[in-house]
Amino acid sequence: MIDAVGPPVAKFQISQRVFGSTGIGSGAHAEFLCLPEEPNEMEGAMALMPSSMSFDEAATIPFGARDALHFVRNAGIKPGDRMLINGAGGSIGVFAVQLAKDHGAEATAVDTAAKLAMLRSIGADHVIDYQREDFSQAGEAYDILFDVVGSVSTGRARRALRPDGIFLSANPTLRQMAGGQWTRLTTDRRVFLRPAAGSTADLAFLRNLTESGQLHTVIDRSYPLDRIVEAHRKVETGAKAGNLVIRMPVNEGAYAMVDTRIILAGLWTALMLTYLLGDVLRIFSGDFVAGEIGGMKIRQWMYLGMAVLMLIPIVMVVLSLTLGQPVLRWVTIAAAAFLFLFNLVGLPTYPSAYDKFLIVVGLVFNAVTLWYAWNWR
Repeated sequence: MIDAVGPPVAKFQISQRVFGSTGIGSGAHAEFLCLPEEPNEMEGAMALMPSSMSFDEAATIPFGARDALHFVRNAGIKPGDRMLINGAGGSIGVFAVQLAKDHGAEATAVDTAAKLAMLRSIGADHVIDYQREDFSQAGEAYDILFDVVGSVSTGRARRALRPDGIFLSANPTLRQMAGGQWTRLTTDRRVFLRPAAGSTADLAFLRNLTESGQLHTVIDRSYPLDRIVEAHRKVETGAKAGNLVIRMPVNEGAYAMVDTRIILAGLWTALMLTYLLGDVLRIFSGDFVAGEIGGMKIRQWMYLGMAVLMLIPIVMVVLSLTLGQPVLRWVTIAAAAFLFLFNLVGLPTYPSAYDKFLIVVGLVFNAVTLWYAWNWR
């Protein structure tokens, strides 16, 4: 969730739910990160979160799904292709299986026996327990071989690939790099070992897939930040299924902040709509004398116009909350400022205590609206 933005930032607002990555480079786990609005190729990417996902689920997309998308795209995958994913049960592999299926390919997933049921559940057509069977000796020929973990030699890859197939590795070893060059020189097979940098457009594409139900995340377990050592040890065993998520303490506060803001804004909107409806009913019931309200020469249609004007900040605030970003912010500020001044000037002229009370409520309403619109970034 965005905690603060710099003055030039236009695409993102405070309190928006976002997901992203910091790019390729060294770093550490932290509760806060500072990212550029327009990152270059090596600085990562950031986009609005999928509306249907929790923070835990969304955290798995910028690394695992984005890397899988990078390699699937560079494979030139086509409907009907046979694709084998080695290490399919990890953070990248679970998305590679789903993206292969989304492209119309036949997906074969290779991992330990404990993960095979999960891999079938996300769409794998065939599963292989690598501890019991060597896929390169099975006599099958694949169009694409994607080695997620870097354990497949280029010799084994050549045996499992068609003559014009492609070998990809997400974590290439020196042996694979050397063997890949030899494979390029001596065969028609292609080798792709370049890591993914990712982009905001990639995140938007993956967000659309998740929101449409075409892409699902797999989370083995979520750990709080103070148990991160335990989480790393779990990863090092190779036994995790899908993703491990580190949950930051700030998330719970962020959830509470958003929920409280929405509840208070909902109550405030309901109160103001009730106040506005009461004003309109008083006009039509004859409680106000047409042409004279508290000694001020204001005709009935003019007062109705003021009531309609009050709808502007109400509607704009509701739309802003719904969309998660300010809508016609300066129009809202201008309307609320005009109504505030109108009520302030007219307050002394109203004879009854009840009328004065209503005007004070209107002043508070417009003051809150001004503060809310002015501070929404």
